[in-house]
Amino acid sequence: MLFRSNIQAPFGKGFTVFAGYQLLFTGDTEIRSQIKKGLVFGRDIPGGAARLMFLSDYGGLLNRSRHQANLRFFYENPVKGYTANMRLMYRSRWGVTDLDGNGFANMNKEYAKGFLQINMAATKHIMNHFELQVGVNNLLNYTDPVNLPNISARQYFIAF
Repeated sequence: MLFRSNIQAPFGKGFTVFAGYQLLFTGDTEIRSQIKKGLVFGRDIPGGAARLMFLSDYGGLLNRSRHQANLRFFYENPVKGYTANMRLMYRSRWGVTDLDGNGFANMNKEYAKGFLQINMAATKHIMNHFELQVGVNNLLNYTDPVNLPNISARQYFIAF
């Protein structure tokens, strides 16, 4: 089940805010059925005692976050030729592996940590033909090379 919402609203002179949120409930119907029947067991620690799993232990499909959100602030001054934006992106934790062999993530060590990423940029339009842009991606320098190899460390940039 997926709930998604996006809003956009101007505020002040030249400012616009964009916000989005996604709430995702995923799951394998066969695993959920087996849990309801009391046929699925797991462990709190690898090698620990087995215990019966409940639906509350089931975190859904691997690689899917329950919560994702983004917030973007945009400023534009067309008279002076400036634009600037800041984007915040949040992703809650998500299951990445199954260490106890029950088919899903149910222990904290089977999850990747949630994170917040911030990107910022400013642009100056020059003589209607050129643009100068400066910015930074991943301002908080969040990296997780094991679970998110596509997210690089903080990057500063200048473009003309």
